[in-house]
Amino acid sequence: MSIPSRLSLCLAGAVLSFNALAATGAVNIVRGSGDGEPYALVQQEGAGISVSGNYADNAALERAKRSHRAPFIWFRDHGESYLIDDRELLARADQAWQPMRALGQEMTSLGKEMNGHGQQMGKLGRQIGQQAVRGEQSDATQRKMEAHEKPMASLSERMGKLGERQGKASKQAERTTRSLIGEALQNGKAKPVPGD
Repeated sequence: MSIPSRLSLCLAGAVLSFNALAATGAVNIVRGSGDGEPYALVQQEGAGISVSGNYADNAALERAKRSHRAPFIWFRDHGESYLIDDRELLARADQAWQPMRALGQEMTSLGKEMNGHGQQMGKLGRQIGQQAVRGEQSDATQRKMEAHEKPMASLSERMGKLGERQGKASKQAERTTRSLIGEALQNGKAKPVPGD
């Protein structure tokens, strides 16, 4: 495998590791709102939030977080902001997103493993580069690099498949959440957010 290919694998490992850590729920997860009005599942302090919307909705969400105690679901419907704090609906929303959390933890684990190989490959890549500048070639360094390439390729494939599973789980959780929002609007459990 060429040095540029190896370096690409190292970079991919670092990027995937970051993405895997982001998927754990410890940070905000922001997606476009092409499938409907924006919403956010706001969990207890430190548990993170999941948002479907855009950064323009952050101000309204921050106001809701200051004036209401988590957990709750914040959303917009026809330009108006609402909150759902009904325990039963929140439990159903939480259950809908549970597969994403489990897959996120699995992705984090794979990302950490890939990151370890990527760091070693980066170190070996620098050694190979330095050796090339000096006109040297080390078969031992090449073998070490190759020893990390196979696990990286396997991990990349596993992460790709896991990413597909996450995509499907996310779509299902999104459908369920939007259905719960519709239910809350119909049965009066969605409360308008004053001043928004």
